[in-house]
Amino acid sequence: QRLTSDRATLVSGLYTFTWQDPLTNATVVTPARYTFAVRDARQGEAARISLHHSSHIPGNYPGADQI
Repeated sequence: QRLTSDRATLVSGLYTFTWQDPLTNATVVTPARYTFAVRDARQGEAARISLHHSSHIPGNYPGADQI
């Protein structure tokens, strides 16, 4: 999703990442979500990330098993 104003853009979405459990050596696929707030470029400046959040999606979150 993307929400844009005249000063910033908010972007959010879902992704998965894969990692090796160090105790069991099993491959684990984890559903996650992210949010970025990007301040729009000003005169002579580049746009920049002003906020970032990323977290695991709980297993009971609707649709988590479909990511």
